Amino acid sequence: MNSLPYEIQQHISSFLLPRYQCRFALTSHHHYNHLYSPLLRWHARKASIPVPVYNIAKGDPDIAIMKIPSANPRILVIVYCNRLLFIKDATRMKIASINDDTNRTVMMDITGDTFYGEFLITREYDILAGYYEYIHKDVLLRYINMRLPIYSMPNSARYVILGLLTIDEIDNMYGAGIY
Repeated sequence: MNSLPYEIQQHISSFLLPRYQCRFALTSHHHYNHLYSPLLRWHARKASIPVPVYNIAKGDPDIAIMKIPSANPRILVIVYCNRLLFIKDATRMKIASINDDTNRTVMMDITGDTFYGEFLITREYDILAGYYEYIHKDVLLRYINMRLPIYSMPNSARYVILGLLTIDEIDNMYGAGIY
């Protein structure tokens, strides 16, 4: 874009709304002063774009919880593990996975159980504090269930307990989301 003369860039910019004119001006490093007028400076101050709020849990895998501010905020759970990036939308129940090696992106619908691993790893921290009203009910139910004391036990102890229960009790545990 820097190779275009600034007259053409100004002509293109004149057809954009002020907010997008600001973004267009910011992408043009060479002709920034020709595109960024005092009117656009006023619009940039008046309609600033809020910065996303996030929490990061370092470890294996690295997990970040991000709130995208807008009229309908979205909560994203971002996981990076073994050269794979998973972006899970806890508001709209979608997932995107990106492979570093092949640069392929896969999008699909998910359920609340998809967040099991992230909530199990970060169960001692309240990573979703302040985001409850924007999260899908299935994800919120999974998150609240993961805070139960039974999940602090090792898997082997949980399997021993499940072995002592009747079929009906096991079905009740599965129905409550306890695996």
